[in-house]
Amino acid sequence: MTDKERQEAKIALNHVYNRLKNEGFLADGVIADYLEKGSPSYGAVEASAWGNDGRVDREDMMTEVLLSYLEKRTDKEISEAGEALIFAHDVMNKAGYDAISQLVGYLLSGDEVYISNREKARSRIRRIDLHDLMTELVTSYFN
Repeated sequence: MTDKERQEAKIALNHVYNRLKNEGFLADGVIADYLEKGSPSYGAVEASAWGNDGRVDREDMMTEVLLSYLEKRTDKEISEAGEALIFAHDVMNKAGYDAISQLVGYLLSGDEVYISNREKARSRIRRIDLHDLMTELVTSYFN
């Protein structure tokens, strides 16, 4: 993801968040559900997912949320979901995988084949509900 694509994703995510909040939705939850399921029932998200240069897709928004989470990580108060995600990222990164792409693939599809078996990263992340991971990422992004 280029810096420009990342900036576009930030603009789109904040636009979606603000629109949902203004309409009385629990914005974090709606965005987490949309990123997880990609459901067309989230028309408010689809309609607001625009950056300065056009529409921003779900994968770019998910990548931005994940990158932001990993950049903000600290050793204090990380949930079990966060620990599993960080562990999988670090294991795959150390093994030479494009850890961000692999995790985004997993988060968007739910297909655990995206997660390496090295150091039991797959079994560790499998224990965490995908919705809990998504909620952790999105809540962290907007806080």
